[in-house]
Amino acid sequence: IGDALDRINQHPDNLSGAPVVARLVDSGNGIELVNDDPLGTESLRVIPAIEGQAAQDLGLVPLGADQSVDPIPGLPATAALALTGANNDLLLTSAHPGAVYNDIEVRIVNVAAAGNQALVSYDPDAKVLTLDVDPAATTASKLADAITAHGLFTAALDTTADAGNNGSGLIAATGAVATTEGGRAETLRAGDVNPQETAGV
Repeated sequence: IGDALDRINQHPDNLSGAPVVARLVDSGNGIELVNDDPLGTESLRVIPAIEGQAAQDLGLVPLGADQSVDPIPGLPATAALALTGANNDLLLTSAHPGAVYNDIEVRIVNVAAAGNQALVSYDPDAKVLTLDVDPAATTASKLADAITAHGLFTAALDTTADAGNNGSGLIAATGAVATTEGGRAETLRAGDVNPQETAGV
């Protein structure tokens, strides 16, 4: 199995961009392919080579099938901004699925924004999403629109703790207010070609 994983992970066509990662499953037998490429346009699939048997031997393609089963879809990362005051809580959702959007710190600052304005920027190296607002004038609705327009995340008014949230509240808080979580990469899990069963005691 180790040789097969190495051949997939070190294949010349799989060494740039967002490579597919082949690894052992957490429990049981078999392997899985992980595609953490949020911008990809097609689902991960395996098509066996003509007269080849490796895909079936690894459990990636069922016997008699001409390609793999559908992968487990990826999930977007989210962050809830529960801010001080009313009518200003926001829910951020990554625009694309993937674990790459986890552990991003959401930070609110007051540097350049003036009036009902919101400026959004992202540092991919530090994994920090910076929201520049005017605490005396920027509303939650304005900030939500700016986040969505930026493109990395979408933002919606969060009514979980404030059922009447209409977005009119000001963004008065500053500093780190949330960290994204819950994003999941698309995963193609191979079938168990060598199941081991142990009788109960």
